[in-house]
Amino acid sequence: MTIHPNAVSTFQPRLNADEDPKQSATDDVESSHTAWTVTNTKVGSVTPVLAWSRSTSGPHDHLWLASETFTQNDSSLVSPTLVVSRTASFILTFRHKYLFDATTDSAGNPLYLDGGVIEISTDDGATWTDIGQAASPGYATVPIAAGVGSVLSGRRAFAGLSPGASFDSPDGSPMVTTTLNVGTQYASQRVRIRFRLVSAGAHTGNPLIGWRIDDIRVDGITNLPFYGLTPDRGVCGVGDSTTVLHAASTSGRSAQSLHLDATVSSSLATPGGTVEFLENGAVIAAAPLINGTATWDAGVLLPGTHTISASFVGSTHFNPSASGAVTITLGLSTDRRRAVGR
Repeated sequence: MTIHPNAVSTFQPRLNADEDPKQSATDDVESSHTAWTVTNTKVGSVTPVLAWSRSTSGPHDHLWLASETFTQNDSSLVSPTLVVSRTASFILTFRHKYLFDATTDSAGNPLYLDGGVIEISTDDGATWTDIGQAASPGYATVPIAAGVGSVLSGRRAFAGLSPGASFDSPDGSPMVTTTLNVGTQYASQRVRIRFRLVSAGAHTGNPLIGWRIDDIRVDGITNLPFYGLTPDRGVCGVGDSTTVLHAASTSGRSAQSLHLDATVSSSLATPGGTVEFLENGAVIAAAPLINGTATWDAGVLLPGTHTISASFVGSTHFNPSASGAVTITLGLSTDRRRAVGR
């Protein structure tokens, strides 16, 4: 191999940043670690392919890429558990573009072969329900064609080309922002979502390109499920941590009158990262550490007695730790007493 003496190679490493878990409700795909999982489902006798991968689109720009396959395939990008708020609308926002194989019938009507859908599970992935009908811009108006060997046949999906996309310039095609709002339908539930790409068993000969997704944001959840890049603080080594949970008051007429403080300390330095608040072992909320303390407003809780604990999830330089439990009792607020006729 001969290297030209005037050749220039650009290397742009990301410096002075740590990659820590459970930092955000937005995934910009810039962390090399991920809370997402890639799965596939066997279609007939065809060996399934894990179609999703983290792809580089620039020196400091990454996204999820799902590639179509020549044979039948069914592969999904599955989120971690999302704890849906009791009161706020559950909204999924993401940027994407897709270039899926398609053709037309003799009358010029579209025949979609490959496509992608968005689904939700309330039972940890045992069953899934399509929620993509709520997306805007959304699915194609014509369903995936019958008789092409697709498990999505007869269902609407993201199909054909996304707005502005062209097979002549796949990389230059624009990313489109899609918003999916299902309101409070899943309030107080623990859910997962998945982006599901299905390839048919027949194709036209067009390039098989697929689906690219970036900047996935989930509103209306109370946990922080995604990895994030955090500034390196110059700390060397890994230290143990201690978490202590304090309640401003152990009882109150209104949840809004209570807040819980989780203080995380270490002999190494003041830890940064995320604290999760749990009830009966299940995460119900999360908050970032600010100067070693994470504060949570107990407004998500219903009236009654609750036993709460706090768990520091750990970070690059600090091991996880958990607090003891605190019991709080919440009564009805004035507004709620009025609402139930008291």
